[in-house]
Amino acid sequence: MDIPLLIENKLYKKNDIIIYVKASKKNISNRLKKRDNFDLKTMNILKSQQEDKLEKIKLSNFIINNNIDKKGLLKQINNIKKKNKCLK
Repeated sequence: MDIPLLIENKLYKKNDIIIYVKASKKNISNRLKKRDNFDLKTMNILKSQQEDKLEKIKLSNFIINNNIDKKGLLKQINNIKKKNKCLK
C-alpha cells in the first residue's frame, strides 16, 4: 500500500514490512506538480500532518533512495524482494 500518512494514523501496526522511500524536497515537489490533480494547498496540509522523517525511518524495515534513475530504483526494490520472500 502507498499511504502518505501511514505512520501518523498508526496503520503501520497492521503491516509486516514498512519501506520508507526517501527523495529530496525538490524531487518530491517536481513530481507532485506533474500530477493532474496537483493542489498546493492540499500538499501543504498533508505535509503539516506528517511525522518527522527520522521517526518514519526508525519505524521502517527498509529505505529506498528515490533520487536516482529508474534502473537504480528497481535494483533496490529487487534487493528487498530477495531478502523477503513474502513480497511479490
